[in-house]
Amino acid sequence: MNISLFISFRYFFNKRKQIFATFINFLSVIGVALGVVALIIALSIMNGFQKNLTERVFASNSSINLILSSESQTQYQKITQELSQVKEIKSISPFVIGNGLIKKGKYSAAAVVKGVTEEELKATNIGKYIEVGSFINNRRRGVVIGSKLAQEIGVYLGDDITFISPEMDFASFPAMPGFFKFEVMGIFNTGIFDYDSRFIYVQLAYAQDIFELGHNIQGYGIGIEDVYAFAEVEDSIYNVLKNMGENGVTRSWFESNSALFSALKMEKVVMAIVLFLIIVIASFGMVSSLFILTIEKTRDIGILKTIGFSKKKIRQIFMFQGFSIGIMGVILGIILSGIAIFILKNYEVIKIPEDIYFMSKVPVDFKLFESVLVVIGAILICLISSIYPSVKAANQDIIEAIKYE
Repeated sequence: MNISLFISFRYFFNKRKQIFATFINFLSVIGVALGVVALIIALSIMNGFQKNLTERVFASNSSINLILSSESQTQYQKITQELSQVKEIKSISPFVIGNGLIKKGKYSAAAVVKGVTEEELKATNIGKYIEVGSFINNRRRGVVIGSKLAQEIGVYLGDDITFISPEMDFASFPAMPGFFKFEVMGIFNTGIFDYDSRFIYVQLAYAQDIFELGHNIQGYGIGIEDVYAFAEVEDSIYNVLKNMGENGVTRSWFESNSALFSALKMEKVVMAIVLFLIIVIASFGMVSSLFILTIEKTRDIGILKTIGFSKKKIRQIFMFQGFSIGIMGVILGIILSGIAIFILKNYEVIKIPEDIYFMSKVPVDFKLFESVLVVIGAILICLISSIYPSVKAANQDIIEAIKYE
């Protein structure tokens, strides 16, 4: 064993008359461990909320929305064939979307109607969030409606609603908006208020009829294998359109929700910085323990120098001391955070309001890379904090150190 490491280990467990220094060492270890635990758990919880929110965003959003120009809308079947050749694309769901009014008895509300095919189930996760009933199909003139919107106008499964289109029927006199009856065949609840309070789904053919588009569509919902590779897929889509002489505009799921995810990212960064200060504060305790150790071992330092120990070896003794505190704190922190994450994942230790967050327990998503960064950061802080006390000890005068009582 390295002689400096051996002496450092012996110094960590001081004699009984020097128990105060030992006590401060253990407090430093506990401080580092608590900082590691707090940071790993906080990051895991933030990741859990972000993952949960991302899944709910995909309930009504496809990975990429492609809006066709008015000239290209008539060529959608050819475009569909070409886009299906892009290997990163797993599903293509044509859609028509527009605003209108839904009415049930004396109650009415503004709504966004989206005409889709059953491919929408592959392009989005909407099927997972249908509370009652089923998704639209070709057998019935049905509609799938958001839970908040259903509550607002007082409808339930099997009820009839009327959709009032903004498109005017000029064949009648006086000109009247179009009225279309649908049966509620499903109610979805994504947990995102904007979707649940505004959106309804109908068959694509009915939406084309409502907005008088004939056989044209307005765009596609495109599902991709890797949802974070949207930039590369968007480039491929533009290349396909360019080669066909067609035009369109893409909008990724991240771009559509950029403000929300940017806010979450900022909160995560701020929380990490604040909690990292716990480790920094713990390092002050470690500096104090090293200074106390330096004072208590003044004569020892003088003797070691007398028998030929260099300043470098003296520094190493106290650097190893700081490193030991960091390693012990990190190991203890990893063990405690692992236990805490297991409990949070499997038991409702912290209950949260299910009607607000649509989950009964705190979501946890442990990421190894982030935890490794926390561990490395904690050890580096402990090493940096031990530099000054070790230099101070190494620079002590031999004669004064030996005479020290």
